[in-house]
This record gives sequence, C-alpha cells and structure tokens, in this order.
Amino acid sequence: MIWTACRLLTFNLLYAVLVWLTMYFPGLDLLAAVAFVCVLFIWSRRMVRNGMTTGKVMATAFLAQLPGLIFSVLALHSWWRYGPLTSYFDFALQMWHTPFLPLLSLLPPIRIQGFPLYFLLGYVLSPLYILLMGLFARTLPADSENRVRIDRLF
Repeated sequence: MIWTACRLLTFNLLYAVLVWLTMYFPGLDLLAAVAFVCVLFIWSRRMVRNGMTTGKVMATAFLAQLPGLIFSVLALHSWWRYGPLTSYFDFALQMWHTPFLPLLSLLPPIRIQGFPLYFLLGYVLSPLYILLMGLFARTLPADSENRVRIDRLF
C-alpha cells in the first residue's frame, strides 16, 4: 500500500509537469487532464482487482495526497489567522493540483466573496481526489472482469 501511494504521488508530480508543458498548446491541456482522470480510474480498478478493498484504495489515495492535504490545512490556517493570500501555501496548493487545473478552467466565472470558484476549489481538491479514487474502486463488481455496474456505487 505504501509503495502504491509513493507511485501515485510520483505520478501526480510528473503529470503536473506534463500538464504544465501542454498548456502551451490550446486544448491539449484539457486532453491531458481528462487522461489523468482516466488513468486514476484504471489505476483504482486495478488496485481492487489486485485484492485491495475500497477502504485500502482510499487510504492509499490519502497517503498519495498527503502533501496536498497539508498544503490545504496550512493555507486555510494562514488565511484564518492572517487574512487571505498571506502565504505561499496557496501557490503550492495550486502547483500540487496542476493536473486538475485545465478542468477547473471549464467552470463558469463564479466569484464567492471576491474569489474565483476555481481558486476556492483548490482547497478541497485533495479530499475530492480521495473520494474519486474510492468511487472508481467501487465501480468494479466482484463477479465481473470488465463490466461497470452503476448500482454498485453505493
């Protein structure tokens, strides 16, 4: 489980570089972000196929997203203590979530108390990543090799 979490963490870092490089080509960054989500889907299903439970998949995703969770807590603490945008943790958090940033650019231009929605979603992307991995892991039925059953999600 630790080894898989380290591989997921390394994958996130390397994919952030890939998405950053594809941002120079319009549309290619969106394709890379969708491919990132597809790879997470395949990876979580493969972990279940290799004998991991949904809880273990989510625990592995938690370990892989630990830097993002720590950045979120530190940025929120700094925001609460000193005011908004007073630390570098907001920037570190956005850098950590670079694989998801092209998908966030598709959101409507909604502002909540002066802050764009995509900026505020950066604080909850790590928990959403963990839940997404758990949701993907639950799509694999126990008796089937390749079919996805929607009633298995809940």
